[in-house]
Amino acid sequence: MHGKCVIGWLLSLVLSSSAWAQTTTEQPEAGEHAAVLVRGVGAGSDKAATLVAHYLRQVVEEDENYYPVPLVEVLGNASLERALRDFQEADDLISRGRKAYEEFELDATVSHLQEALARYERNAGYVTDFKKLSELLMLLGAVHSLRGEGKVASKRFAEAYSVDGGVEPDPSLFNPQMREQFSKAVERLNRRPRGSLSVTSNPSYGEVYLNGEFIGVTPMVLEGLVEGPQYVRIGRDGFRNWGAVVEIRGRRESAANARLDPTEHFDRFDKLLEGTVASMSELISYDDKETPEDSPIPETIEEVGTLLNADHVFWSDVRLDGEQVRLIVTQVNLNGGTPEEKWVKTASIVFSYDSNPAIYEKEVIAFYKSNFSREAKEIAQGGNGMDVNGERLVRYGDETCLGMACQTFKKVVFGVGVGSGVALMGIGSIFWYQAVEYNDIYRGISDEPQPSQISDEAQELRNKGEPLAVVGDLFFGLGAAVTIGTVVWTLLYEPAPTADDVMEGTSGGWGFSIQPFHDGGLLTGQVRF
Repeated sequence: MHGKCVIGWLLSLVLSSSAWAQTTTEQPEAGEHAAVLVRGVGAGSDKAATLVAHYLRQVVEEDENYYPVPLVEVLGNASLERALRDFQEADDLISRGRKAYEEFELDATVSHLQEALARYERNAGYVTDFKKLSELLMLLGAVHSLRGEGKVASKRFAEAYSVDGGVEPDPSLFNPQMREQFSKAVERLNRRPRGSLSVTSNPSYGEVYLNGEFIGVTPMVLEGLVEGPQYVRIGRDGFRNWGAVVEIRGRRESAANARLDPTEHFDRFDKLLEGTVASMSELISYDDKETPEDSPIPETIEEVGTLLNADHVFWSDVRLDGEQVRLIVTQVNLNGGTPEEKWVKTASIVFSYDSNPAIYEKEVIAFYKSNFSREAKEIAQGGNGMDVNGERLVRYGDETCLGMACQTFKKVVFGVGVGSGVALMGIGSIFWYQAVEYNDIYRGISDEPQPSQISDEAQELRNKGEPLAVVGDLFFGLGAAVTIGTVVWTLLYEPAPTADDVMEGTSGGWGFSIQPFHDGGLLTGQVRF
């Protein structure tokens, strides 16, 4: 049953991070329940589909019009229910520990906080509030410092920093000696050699979170990690989260091998989605890019909506075509009265394939905002490219620069800039060449007879030559600056390619991307051709 989910298609649903939080959160007053279903079609598309699903889910969660479906709750997850109870108990233990600390009952403080920490470690797959976790570790370090246990205190301070690089000692709880001890512990930790972590999962292509931060998709290897405990969470829609606290050692590769267990109602959910895959493939193709307004929506989508208590469904199809990712998304309003009302919109995008998550984040979020967000609005009057206010809608990749496509604008600026620069250097060279001729006559190193240095002819040659040399230098320098500046600007400026550019394979270029971490960053260079 698990293998069937891995091969052929990938399913992803909107999964609210609040469903994994330490306390149960209430639904917002505004907004309808929305589910995002993403499937990968064809060989090699599963990883791309997982990345698309993550960022599409993220942007839907940020849209105030929708409330994400908490899949881990809807499909049944006893481990989540146990984790939420443990987190509530941990909150109570932390409160009791703080009170004991204020009353200087250090042994009781340590006991309460260690019990709370054990609950976090036992439910590592559902920890999301790492600020609270780091504060717990910091308070433990403070207690050990007061008890004169310097090594243990430094260890706790380092652990707090490793899970939350932004943690700082609270002046109301930490005296100057503790703050200095914290600073030294962090300094020693950063001087230590870094380690790595190999992450795999069964089934593959699970989303990997390191200390609450999305890192990528399994299988993968994380490099440059600070020593100490790292909270690893791996999730895949339809399955229970897997989590562990992995100890990272310098110059060593640790391993996290996750076995993802299905949720209680996964089998029924799996069958419904298989039927939806077949039905949607018959109704919508990538080439059509239109909603089938006259056709009823598939019954399987209705049943999935009932199972998940969803009002809207974003059905997404991801496939690889050579070095290109082809994504088509159809929004279905399950509360619509007629087929026309239920088929909300279909939109598509094509972008260059890349394993860097930042590429997917940029493309998918911009695609959603330009097609499905409130700001984009619905295209009215037969899809004439105008919104309901009569303003032209601009698709991502079709932005204009001074009335022309940005890719064309870049070529025009390059041609005009380099051409103008070369022309200016040519004019400067002409002036400078003429000045050299006058100088050669003046100095007697040309075929012309040298005039007397005190003659009017010699003075005339100087009066002609010196201004020509100055003008020549000015024109040549300005031309060189224009040419070099244009070339540098062209190399650095990389406008988004249009869909036609990508489909024809005409987009290219090079650039850099930076992926920040709490203790540094990853600089990646790339060339597209």
